[in-house]
Amino acid sequence: MHSTVSLRGGQTRPLSPLQVPNRRTAAIGALLTVLAALLLVGAPIIPGATTAGLASVAHADASLAISAPWDSGKTFAVGNPGGEGGGYYGHCCWDSNGNYNATDYYAVDINGPGGGNADCGENVRATNTGIVSAVGTYSPGGISYIRIDHGSIAAGYISEYQHVTDRVAVGTVVSRGDIIAKFGNVGTTFCHLHFVVRHSGTSVAPSPMSGTGLPASGGAYVTSDNSSTPNATPRIATLDAGGNLSVKEGSLGATWTPVASGVSQFQLSPNRIAILDGGGNLSVKEGPLNAPWTTIGTGVTGFHVTDNRIGALFGNTLAIKEGPLGATWTTVSTGVTDFDLSPNRIAVLDSSGGLSVKEGPIGATWTSVASGVGVGKFHVTDTRVGVLWGTDLNIKDGSLGAGWSVVINPTADFRLSSNRIMARQSDGTLYVKEGAIGSSWTLVSGGADGFAVSDTRVEVWGGGNLYVKDGSIGATWALVTTGSVAGGLSQ
Repeated sequence: MHSTVSLRGGQTRPLSPLQVPNRRTAAIGALLTVLAALLLVGAPIIPGATTAGLASVAHADASLAISAPWDSGKTFAVGNPGGEGGGYYGHCCWDSNGNYNATDYYAVDINGPGGGNADCGENVRATNTGIVSAVGTYSPGGISYIRIDHGSIAAGYISEYQHVTDRVAVGTVVSRGDIIAKFGNVGTTFCHLHFVVRHSGTSVAPSPMSGTGLPASGGAYVTSDNSSTPNATPRIATLDAGGNLSVKEGSLGATWTPVASGVSQFQLSPNRIAILDGGGNLSVKEGPLNAPWTTIGTGVTGFHVTDNRIGALFGNTLAIKEGPLGATWTTVSTGVTDFDLSPNRIAVLDSSGGLSVKEGPIGATWTSVASGVGVGKFHVTDTRVGVLWGTDLNIKDGSLGAGWSVVINPTADFRLSSNRIMARQSDGTLYVKEGAIGSSWTLVSGGADGFAVSDTRVEVWGGGNLYVKDGSIGATWALVTTGSVAGGLSQ
């Protein structure tokens, strides 16, 4: 580490930090003539609506893939993990219409490891993409519930979450892992989550996953582990000098798949790829790598993408498309010079350097969080806001009203994931901090031209070489491709 670098919160040195080769100086040959890989048709899409319009739900003929709707560390309050349904149990007595029905149905109760009210107020998360179709209280019983219709991805499926508080509103479009409520004890004695999935009104018994009580592959639907992280195969993207974009899905040794040409900018989310061509046309591919491209905007000057939202700058007007790709654009701010997006937050920068953040629904109120901020000098996640003032990297951790903390100096650039901070010094050396903002920094690379970070991967590129560190920060670097001018990771 250079003596001029001050790292807040301690430091850790790797045994052998990667030195990315210097940029090649040889001139690149004539660029390949680009044939449009996607047809950009139709009139320009201009955002003008002031309220979001929910598109009609297009039902798909598919089963529902879910991830656990609770954060890590939960156990079963009742039910036998080794029993029928892998921990789901026959439970009476409220059906999908809110009527008392003595017929058993498959459900599960989840509690914190401390039992009792240990998990009151903890997050309840959407198990997959959908629209909140009902929020109410069963009577008799007084049990609160929130229900999500997953018909846009799996025909006839809904998920329901009971005894909860702080529920989001009916009509809210959600993605897997979005916070939709809090653990509560409404209509029961102790805080816990009662969770059930129904298909065409009938509760679904999943296949067992030994020792966890969670469904496994096969059966009516599948799930990941007890984690709020979306259950999506990780992706890596590379862009070559000719504007050709390729994506590698899964392991680092997987095959690259060409997905587009004529690309000037791109971004990945777990389930989406967004590209901008030189003419300002924004297109998005959702789902498998061979899915068709959908052109969603023209005259776009900047964009960000998540699985549940897409933000686009049309000049200095910021519009958000929430939910399906065919949803209506909603104008959320004007006079915008830069912006960033996470699944639950939108951050905008005005011409005077004022930074404001909107949390939750796109109709929520803006909160001013900083002033004197430069273009490209801020990033946002659902739990953090980062701002680079001069060479001081400042992080606001948790609520928007939290204080700022300087975490490293000097810094030239940085990136955020939900659990990591990656900072680049002026000489190109890169450091990563994982977990709490007071945790130690780890030197991971030197001499990189560009970089990206997710909770499970770190990526650097330089001299045409793209390297990825998979898993822990101390993992070995892997050279995944050459001829790369930019890389990207799914968040």
